[in-house]
Amino acid sequence: MLKVFKYEVGLYTTVVSLPVGAKVLHFDFQHDKPHIWALVDPDVPTELREFLFTGTGHEINLPMSQLRFIGTTLRNEPFVWHLFEILPEVTK
Repeated sequence: MLKVFKYEVGLYTTVVSLPVGAKVLHFDFQHDKPHIWALVDPDVPTELREFLFTGTGHEINLPMSQLRFIGTTLRNEPFVWHLFEILPEVTK
């Protein structure tokens, strides 16, 4: 059975334990802390997934091919924050 669960993400890079196959639906602040909401099957094993939380104009030292955009929020003004999932490097 699928459910929507909430997970707190930290500043800069953070690792979150999510059920395998989880689909991140939304990113925003709640109670002054950044969170993601994901569609998950809570009955499957978990995996570690890494996220990058960054502000507009901040330097990102990863190639674009390793980033999946999750979302942007204006909720913590005057700052604008962006969240990316850091994808595992593909070996050739």
